[in-house]
Amino acid sequence: MTHPCHAASVPSAEALRVSRDRDAGGGSGVAADARLSVVVADDNEPVRRAMVDLIGADARFDVVAEAGDATHAVRAAVDHRPDIAVLDVEMPGGGGVEAAAAIRDAVPSTRVVAHSALGDRESRDAMARAGAVAYAVKGRDALLDVLRRVGDRDVDRDADRDVDCGLR
Repeated sequence: MTHPCHAASVPSAEALRVSRDRDAGGGSGVAADARLSVVVADDNEPVRRAMVDLIGADARFDVVAEAGDATHAVRAAVDHRPDIAVLDVEMPGGGGVEAAAAIRDAVPSTRVVAHSALGDRESRDAMARAGAVAYAVKGRDALLDVLRRVGDRDVDRDADRDVDCGLR
């Protein structure tokens, strides 16, 4: 269910399907020493900037785009085809749940990590159903640790879903 203040403006999977054809190879094929590309989406600009700075300072990651809402998060994922997309659960433009589902459908090789102040079971379950492979609670979980763990494993959305990073 979409939060009332979130307009359902995330592009549909059908609208993004053409872009998906560029990813015909399937996986990201990232070499062990290659930097993992990351898209960061959070509607709170100071939080987003801090996340971009934190992630960008780690030699393993390259922040390729940032977004302030779900619609732009999906567009950034389609345009940049990142290894990882970090999505705030509660943000305008459809929210993290709708963005995660749209990214999963349009760019299946991108692993979605939920990042939120909300740590409740309902939010975790909704993000897991939408395709998130991990969930980091702001101010409690070490975001970089979660991203490293997601980056180190080729997580199957239907099997080892949470990489022991908070979706259980």
